Order: sequence, then structure tokens, then C-alpha cells
Amino acid sequence: MGSNTASISEAWRRASLIYFFTAGLFQSTWFARIASLGAELSLDVGEIGLLVGCFSTGSIVGLFLAPRVYRGCGPRITQALAVAIMATLLTATGAAAMGDAPLVAIAAALLFAAVGYGVFDVSMNVSGAEVEREFGRSLLPSFHALYSVGALAGSALTVPLVIIGVPAGVHFTLMAVVILGAVALAGRWTPRAAPWLPGGGSITVRPRSRDVVSGRLLLIGVTILCITVAEGAAVNWIAVFTERDHSLPSAIGSVSLVVFLSATVITRLIGGYCVDRFGPSRTIRVSVSAAVVGIAVYIGASTSVTLVLVGAALWGVGVAMGFPLTVSAAARLGSPATSASRVSVISTFGYGASFAGPAGVGFVAQGIGGLSTLAGVAALLAMAVWTSGAMKQTVNKSPDPKAARPR
Repeated sequence: MGSNTASISEAWRRASLIYFFTAGLFQSTWFARIASLGAELSLDVGEIGLLVGCFSTGSIVGLFLAPRVYRGCGPRITQALAVAIMATLLTATGAAAMGDAPLVAIAAALLFAAVGYGVFDVSMNVSGAEVEREFGRSLLPSFHALYSVGALAGSALTVPLVIIGVPAGVHFTLMAVVILGAVALAGRWTPRAAPWLPGGGSITVRPRSRDVVSGRLLLIGVTILCITVAEGAAVNWIAVFTERDHSLPSAIGSVSLVVFLSATVITRLIGGYCVDRFGPSRTIRVSVSAAVVGIAVYIGASTSVTLVLVGAALWGVGVAMGFPLTVSAAARLGSPATSASRVSVISTFGYGASFAGPAGVGFVAQGIGGLSTLAGVAALLAMAVWTSGAMKQTVNKSPDPKAARPR
């Protein structure tokens, strides 16, 4: 790594930490506020569902648009443009709500804000994978840990604002200013294009589908799908199942969720060391196996608070590395020129599962019970242990830095 390229890489690593934190802050600001926003606007469950659906739909659209935008604009412009859209339309969503605008106007603003978020999500993961490739060691787990920290921060900031009665429009505007300021700072450390890629990182030719999609990529997609279903089942249902199926107080249900989320963050912070020492495939197999054990302990916990919390912790440890490692593996599966397209494919698997998985778990649990449903989730994770074999690969180093053309 040349000295000039090394300094750019280190700056881009710092920028990536800010990008991931910002993404978590943005998403949690919306999801933590939606209940109070519904109360402000006197929305029924169906109307709140419409807003949630708009966010999900817009995010998926952004995932598909992201590769073309990233190829044409490069990381700095793509991320600045995406965040500008997110912040502007988040503010517009709040302003429309405060101005008693029709629900369709609020939904439209939210839809396009989510498109920006989808583009931002793919671009920050591709950028993180490119930095990881240059450093030659695992960095995406720590980046995703910052996403989780940002999500916790957004949720924690929302609580007092709701309690003191700050309107959603004011809250969204404040968050938009924070997000824009953070990304403006990160943009100073982000190159217009990856300087270690051939031709300075300029990618103008759209890759063909057969150059992007492969059997290994699809197996990695199945891996993240299974893990994301298990993660979504915990985030959305562990508190409910703890109370209803284990007959424990609702406070213990809340504690079980906190334990799960804390285990996820801690694992991501230290997980890079394990990946560098044991490789992505072995790391994901061991961690997912821990999740299977954790769910089994949770299912068999009965009224034991200790076993419920131990199961929740192992469950969190087990699913924590799923998204960062599958994104990293997809980005390194072929040419850097097509990494954005491969990350888009994997993100579609992951986010599709995160949107549909919790609803599916709830639907099945209504028929056969929560704990029986979790046995099926554990079976999905067992399949992920097998499909994760597609992630066996060495860390691809960047091209010769002498060929780099920093911009």
C-alpha cells in the first residue's frame, strides 16, 4: 500500500464509520417515532401500515438503483446525494405531518426518502468492502457495529423528545441537520473514486447479469436470508414470546431484547479479529451454530429467567456477523468493478427477509405458537451453516497501488 493510498484508505475508513452510524440514526429515528406520529395524526393501524410499507418499498427500489448510481458517480457523490435526499424528504415528511397534509403526501415523501436510504445503504457497504479489501483485514463487522450504535442512539434520543411533546416535524428536521452535518464531515475523507482500482476507479460500463450473479452468490444470498429471518424474529418477537410463551413479566421480555441487541453490538465490535484469524466461512459457521444453540436454550427455558437471557445472548452472538460477512464475501467474490451490483443482490436477499420475515413469524406463531415457530427458525439457521460454505475465500487484496490514480 503506497503512502498516498494508505492515507486515503485510513481517511475513508473513518468516513465509513460515520456513514454507518448515520444510517442507523436515520432508520431508528423513523421507526422509533412512527407510533407517536400515528397518534399525532390520528392514524389507524392500516394507515400506519401504509407508511411502513412505503418505507420498505422505497428502500428496495433504492437497492436496485444503487449500483448504477455508484458506478456513475463514485462513493463521495453517491453518498452525499443519497443523504441529501434522505434529509430533505425526512424534513418534508415531518412538515407535511405538521401541516395536516393528506396522508398520500406524507407517504410519498417517506417513499422517496427511503429510496435515498436504499442507495445510501448499498453505497456505504460497497465503500466499506473496498476499504476492507485495501486493508486486507476484516472491517465490515466494526462498521456494522457503528450502525447498531447509531440505531440505539436514534431510539434513545426519540424517547425524551416524545415525552416532552416535540412534534415529529421538528424532530425530523433536527435529525436531518445532524445527518447532513455528519455526512458533510465524512465527505471530506471520502475519495471521488477508489484510487486503487484500475483507471482510478472510474466504472462506466454496466456489467451483464451473468457477470454478477453466480451460484456462489446465490448461496451467500440464502445464507443472509436465513440469518436475517432469525435476527428479525428476535428483534420483533423475543419480548412478546418471553411474556406470552414463557409466562414471564413483560419487563423480562424487554430485558431479553436488550441482552440480544447488546450481544449483537459487542460481537460485531470484536468479530473482525475472529474473521482475520479463522476466516469468514468458519466464523459464520461457528457463530450461526451458537445461534441455533441459543434458540434451543431459549425454547427450553420454561420460566427460568437465567436460561431465557442466556439463550437471548447466544442468539445475538450467532446472528451478529451475518450481514457484514455476507456483504463482504459478495463484494470480494469477483471484480471490484461489479461489487456494487453483487452487494445490491445480497442486500435484496437480506432486506427482503427483514421485511417479510417478522410478519411470517407472527403469522405462523398465531397458528402453532411462538416456541414451535422458533424451532423452524433454528432449522433455517442450520441450513445457513451449510450454505455459508460458499463464503470460503481469501481476502482479495487491491490491485497494485502503483497503477492507482488518486482523485
